[in-house]
Order: sequence, then C-alpha cells, then structure tokens
Amino acid sequence: MALDVVSQSRCFGGTQFTYQHQSSETGTAMRFAAFVPPRADQRPAPVVWYLSGLTCTEENFTVKAGAQRVAAELGLLLIAPDTSPRGDAVPSDPAGSYDFGLGAGPETGDRAAADGAARLFGVAREAEEARASLLGILWEVELGQPALASFLDQNWLEGAGSVAAANHFETVVAALHRGGFIDDDGRPTRRRREDPDPAP
Repeated sequence: MALDVVSQSRCFGGTQFTYQHQSSETGTAMRFAAFVPPRADQRPAPVVWYLSGLTCTEENFTVKAGAQRVAAELGLLLIAPDTSPRGDAVPSDPAGSYDFGLGAGPETGDRAAADGAARLFGVAREAEEARASLLGILWEVELGQPALASFLDQNWLEGAGSVAAANHFETVVAALHRGGFIDDDGRPTRRRREDPDPAP
C-alpha cells in the first residue's frame, strides 16, 4: 500500500502528519492523521487509535482535541483515521451528501445499500469487530482506566455462563495473541508489529 503525505507540521516536539492511501476495503482514497511523538525513532511508541463518529474526518480529533501535548509527554503515537469513505467512487450517494461521509451505512436507513457497500461480511466482520472491541478494553485496563463499563456496554457478558460465550471469548483472546496484539499474560503489547496479520 502506497502512502502519500498530504501534510506534515512540527507539533509539541513531534510531527503531525496527514496521509492518504487507496483503500482496498472501501475502493476509495482514504486519509488518516498520525502524530509521531518526539524520539519515536529511538524507542517503541504505543499506539492510540481514535475513531471519530458520523460526519467527522481525520481532522476532528487532530485539530480539536489538543491531545498531541499529552501524547508527546507520554511518548504515544496517535492515529485518527477518517472513518467514512468519501468521493465520487462511493456507491449510493448520488446527491453527494458530505454530511454522511458519502456512502451507505446503517445510519442511512438503507440496509440494502449498506450491505452492498460492505467489504467484510458475516462471520469475518463479527470476528474483526470482536477483536477490536476486546483489544480496546484491554488497553483501557492497561492504562488504568475503569474498563468494566465498556465490557458491559459492548455485550461481553451476554450469555455469561454459557459454553458458547466462554468459547467465543477464548477464540477472540487466542486471535489477539496469535496476531501479536497481546502477550502471554493477556496484556496489550507495546512493540510495533512489522508482519502482516496471520491467516484466520
């Protein structure tokens, strides 16, 4: 995947980048912002992902939050992707309604269009969402945040006590471990991965 630098500027001793790439998942050009803290080339930098909501671009968090100062102090790398495909290549948006990210999603009310625009389906989508959800919760714990509310809110206790729920949890943990996202103790890893994701 080729990355084009859209912009870069010095910020609290680090560098704030905006990148653009052609996404194989959406079939469109996509952008993301990355704040690289000072001395990131000398030591590993844990990554914090921020996903903005509907109508927001990668600039929402980058420009408004002011998180770069704290990230520079803590040595954190911040990634803020634009969460919505945009542009003429996006299906089902003849009016060009920028306010919904230009594209079909569950919020459009057009389920058929949303399903038609999907790039991950059924079990693959559910597995990806489960891994991202649990990894986010594990990072909350690692950073000393009260993660119980997220654990409950994201339905990890749904069906608690059932064999199926336990098997699902074990499968997600195993996938995170296999991918190098968590260590043998179940704690998020702080090393940068260079290898592609293992085959499912």
